[in-house]
Amino acid sequence: MCLPEFTEDGLLPPGTYQLTIQELRDSRLVTGLSSIFQDNWDREWRSQLIDNLEILISFLWKGGIKEVFIDGSFVEDKSHPNDIDGYFNCTLAEYEKITSTCTILDLSQRIKRKPIMWFEYKVELYPNWNQASGIKDEFGYDQPFPSAFRRSREGQEKGIIQIVKEKKS
Repeated sequence: MCLPEFTEDGLLPPGTYQLTIQELRDSRLVTGLSSIFQDNWDREWRSQLIDNLEILISFLWKGGIKEVFIDGSFVEDKSHPNDIDGYFNCTLAEYEKITSTCTILDLSQRIKRKPIMWFEYKVELYPNWNQASGIKDEFGYDQPFPSAFRRSREGQEKGIIQIVKEKKS
């Protein structure tokens, strides 16, 4: 999958871009191979974040989760993102089942407003069963994760990456 160039504002154009972990690892989001990236593009850090993401996603896939999306500064033209943000679609029962076997994904264990997984992996993956995200829209209403993660902090529409196990033929 070839990712489109960033917009003038440094965002992916609106849309959902499906990538495997390997495609993400080989993409310009990690390699920095593009005419717009600076020499200070932190390939090593971005690669480490993908390694960490892969560990967490493997727990989700083992638990039967099929839809995982990532966003945040990692999928923007920021040379050194702090972390990877994302969400995964599940039911409340699926989330409870996963967290009963993998405490690293349990968002109830928070330290300084961050889940344990952020301190260990610098990745935050939130469960989505159509509950409010806590992120407000321009009218002050809580948005569900799919809506909130497809807008910048300034309210601009932007793209998101869906991590898939393999491409469908």
